[in-house]
Amino acid sequence: MDLKAAIEHIQVSAGQARTPCIIHDPSLPPHQFYLCRFNGNAVEAELVDADPRGRDYVASDLDGVVAQIAFLHRNFGDLQTVVLVGDGGIIVYFDESTRRHSTFMPLVRSPAFKAIEDQEELVKTTQADLVWTLRSRFRNAVTPAAFLPCIRSLKFKRSADGGSEVSHGRESMGRQVLGEVSGVTEIPEEVGLGCAVYENVPTLTRCEVICAVNVHVEDGTFTLEPVEGEVRRVLSEAQQKIADHLKVLLGGMATVLPCSGIAG
Repeated sequence: MDLKAAIEHIQVSAGQARTPCIIHDPSLPPHQFYLCRFNGNAVEAELVDADPRGRDYVASDLDGVVAQIAFLHRNFGDLQTVVLVGDGGIIVYFDESTRRHSTFMPLVRSPAFKAIEDQEELVKTTQADLVWTLRSRFRNAVTPAAFLPCIRSLKFKRSADGGSEVSHGRESMGRQVLGEVSGVTEIPEEVGLGCAVYENVPTLTRCEVICAVNVHVEDGTFTLEPVEGEVRRVLSEAQQKIADHLKVLLGGMATVLPCSGIAG
């Protein structure tokens, strides 16, 4: 239906309402339309040129974020860009006053960090399962390094009075868990587990999470639990490292705010 036919249709169907209406002409760009108003019995059509709809860009890594910001600044000048780096991801607003265009990059937790945070693999876990988790999730990233072979060689047995004992090699130790691996004389109370916080920013967000060690002698299981505040600390540090890195790469093209996000 062309504009003339549309106006005639409005005149016939509007009746007594005579309310303004919008006509979208397929020959026009999406941000242009006709606003039709009644003037007496006649209909006047005004061409309205609205601002084009903002674009929502997506980036899969930090290089993509930087490339998009650089491209838009190179082609459209100073856009007063703001970069928010938070646990939910990296949000870039081009022209903070209107926030019409944006870029988003999700920050995806690594499987190893999720294992620490969720605790499903590290609470009341069997000896075999703990050894497997440390080997597969935290390969060459357990401090002290003797902890894994020490745990692997421990042997649990039931004492004559029904209590539990732990033996390492030929030595029986009762409820006190001792070891003789690489100079370690006792299972440490804390261990460090190294991993990347975010799998799509692995090198930059590498961290060590300090975990308390609990040997459940009664059933031969183990718990490794992050000490108070450790998860919050490494998340904050990882986001700060990302923000600092972006500040260097972007120079004066953007304001970068670490540990930030959008509510709701």
